Amino acid sequence: TRLSIAVVGGGPTGVEMAGALAELKRGPLHNDMAHAAEHIDIYLIEAGPRILPMFTEMLSARATHDLQRLGVHVRTNTAVREIKSRQIVLKEGEPIPAEVTVWAAGVKGEPTAGLLNLPIVGSRIDTDENLEVNHYPNIWAIGDISGALAPDGRFYPMVAPVALQQAKFVAEQITAIAAGKPLKNFKYRDKGSMATIGRHKAIVEVG
Repeated sequence: TRLSIAVVGGGPTGVEMAGALAELKRGPLHNDMAHAAEHIDIYLIEAGPRILPMFTEMLSARATHDLQRLGVHVRTNTAVREIKSRQIVLKEGEPIPAEVTVWAAGVKGEPTAGLLNLPIVGSRIDTDENLEVNHYPNIWAIGDISGALAPDGRFYPMVAPVALQQAKFVAEQITAIAAGKPLKNFKYRDKGSMATIGRHKAIVEVG
């Protein structure tokens, strides 16, 4: 009998979770209960063609290689149709056994925007480039709920550095309004990204 643990979602959260589980299996569990460790399978399931798509293809490939060396079964181009109690049903192919499923395949914006009847774009509040809500002067939206677009036309990622920079920016905007100065457009400074794979492994992209 084998115990299968499946992590759904090949972004940084899913990769870190799969890597941590693999390290736990290889380390403390193997030392304390070697027989149990040998009968545990860990899967990382990603619908897209590669894990960590926000990184370069070279770094994605390196992360895949490192996870596989840790014993993780990395399954890309594998879309989930349904989660059942002991297996994951795929849109194509045989189901994957899963006694435990960890969902890391995406997040949805906080629903307060809809409750406030503010203009929505996708699941976020529609904002101008200066982070003011469209048609609602002096109301601002920052972080995961902000519909501000990056230069590439996509939403800014739902990560803490974006929210922190937007918070500081909006505080400066409010000060500018009080001083009668014009508003500016928000520009995010990407200082780099890191995805942790295991205790001693990570990939980093800077600049």
